[in-house]
Amino acid sequence: MNLKSKNAYAFSNFAGFASNLYNPVAVAAPNPNFFVGGSKSDPNVTERVKNRSVAVADTLSFLDERLLVTVGVRYQDIQTRSYDYNTGARNGAYDGDATTPALAAVFKPSDKVSLYANYAEALVPGKIAPAQVNGVAVANVGEILSPFRGEQTEIGAKYDAGAFGGSISLFRTTQPAEYFEASSRRYTAGGEQENQGVELTVFGQPAPGLRLLGGATWLDAKVNRALSAALQGKAPIGVPEFQANLNLEWDIATLEGLTLEGRVVHTGSQQANTANTVSLDAWTRYDLGARYAFEAGGKAVTLRARVENLTDNNQWVAVGGYPGANYLTLGAPRTLRLSISTDF
Repeated sequence: MNLKSKNAYAFSNFAGFASNLYNPVAVAAPNPNFFVGGSKSDPNVTERVKNRSVAVADTLSFLDERLLVTVGVRYQDIQTRSYDYNTGARNGAYDGDATTPALAAVFKPSDKVSLYANYAEALVPGKIAPAQVNGVAVANVGEILSPFRGEQTEIGAKYDAGAFGGSISLFRTTQPAEYFEASSRRYTAGGEQENQGVELTVFGQPAPGLRLLGGATWLDAKVNRALSAALQGKAPIGVPEFQANLNLEWDIATLEGLTLEGRVVHTGSQQANTANTVSLDAWTRYDLGARYAFEAGGKAVTLRARVENLTDNNQWVAVGGYPGANYLTLGAPRTLRLSISTDF
């Protein structure tokens, strides 16, 4: 895989007017000339990545194919180059490679039940230090952080009876954790985030014409290795402890082709800063819709209508961005979506 990225940016002086997150004040759009990198109409190349990979795997079967075992190995080579937004001169370079294993097993005690486990490692490319974080210029802008060797472990069970079924899994993953040190103004790696959790999914048709699909995830995420001792054991920014979704469909028997749809989306509380002193409240969104399928001129046609955020809740739904930036995302208001599709 070869990647060439062109980029430019322009910031206004966002410290030039007073505001309050909980009582915002409307102001005229400021001129974006306070902090500029490159030309937005003709951006320079700021990043090149070459990622080469070769994998070999084999699946072995035992016990009349009720037990399947997969063994594999993968070699990855990552070459990353970063360039200055304005001049195009090279800022940094990094070459890294790794040989990683992949192991998996599936046991089928019956036609409806599968038990499985897997383990894999992968080399994750290091991020590039941005130009600014929270309006503060980054001292090592363009520096390429070291690649990270991530791990993934999962065990679970699946049940499929045709009309209904579900799965449950326990998982653990690791991923890199980057930080912006305000004192030195450096964007650095060296941390590790660990995610452990349980995932549950269900699907089925509890009654004729009524279908459901849902899932829930309980997640225990923490920083288990950090550059600062004060961050050790803290929850990472923007990772909710609980998420759940439920989708329902009901075919109206008295009018062929008409289906009513309902959806519930719930996200638990999320930390909004590395010190875990500010967090977003949990939120729930309700969607309601309908679709009508029919034929017109010998062609299949489907009309769809959906109201999202039915209760018109005003809520912050996500937090993220570069580490330390803590961008908040405001949920959309009540929204009506209409669409039509046809086969031709």
